[in-house]
Amino acid sequence: MGQVGNLLIVMVLTIGSGLLDVAPAAMIGDIIDRDGGTVVASYQMAGDVGSVVGPVAGGFLVDSASYGAAFGLAAAVLGGAAVLGSAAPETRPGEPAMPHAVTGPESRVR
Repeated sequence: MGQVGNLLIVMVLTIGSGLLDVAPAAMIGDIIDRDGGTVVASYQMAGDVGSVVGPVAGGFLVDSASYGAAFGLAAAVLGGAAVLGSAAPETRPGEPAMPHAVTGPESRVR
């Protein structure tokens, strides 16, 4: 593949990683209008704990059982998150998903 291919893959994965926390953070912002520092910090720390515990647990499963067991656990966790995410209620009911587009000279960033 070469260095250029690897660089393109890293760029795509970086974009995906940057978009990973946007929706949950927006949901927290919708639920907690002000003074949500503790909630946001807890959310961020939970993600940090998952980033540390996940690979350690996966490595333990690979060493003690098999790669299939580690991938099965990852699939179960992701499947559970998908089910919970699809069942989550709208955090701002009655409001449009996208605000009205502003067109014309007012839409330009100054």
